[in-house]
Amino acid sequence: MLDGNVICPVPGFPIIYDTEKLKPSPACLITINFIKNGAVLTFSNQHNVMDGTGIFQVVGLLASVLNGEEISRDAIEQGNRNPSTVIPLYGPDEPIRDHSYLKASAITSKPTALAPAKWAQIRFLRKTVASLKQLATERDGYDQTVPFISAGDAVSALYWKCLAKASVAAG
Repeated sequence: MLDGNVICPVPGFPIIYDTEKLKPSPACLITINFIKNGAVLTFSNQHNVMDGTGIFQVVGLLASVLNGEEISRDAIEQGNRNPSTVIPLYGPDEPIRDHSYLKASAITSKPTALAPAKWAQIRFLRKTVASLKQLATERDGYDQTVPFISAGDAVSALYWKCLAKASVAAG
């Protein structure tokens, strides 16, 4: 809802940075804009350097520091790992593994006639989303290392669960 050109010096996704203007192009850029009775903090990152999980880690660490909390030793160690050993690259004499078995097999039969695809919009009541998030947040049987599940995470998980169920049923 806010004009990105006003609150951030770099364009937002899907527009790429003009690297001629931004030499060197920043991996992560944090901008603060002061407004009446507050501030707007903008986080921008190069997606080829940092994905959504990475930027959320940066935001979380900054929030911890601004709240006067200590950054854990584990977070410091993980943040300073040698990138060349996180996912080791193939060596110069190491053969590239055969992953051809992962390719889909060729379709030999004609597809059956399907009904034409159409868009559908699903609306959730606010109270329904809250109860869905509550269900998703129950820790029994879920990954205990996930510190927070947003309402969007819960809705996305429900969507993917329904899609997978429909795919299995379709055979």
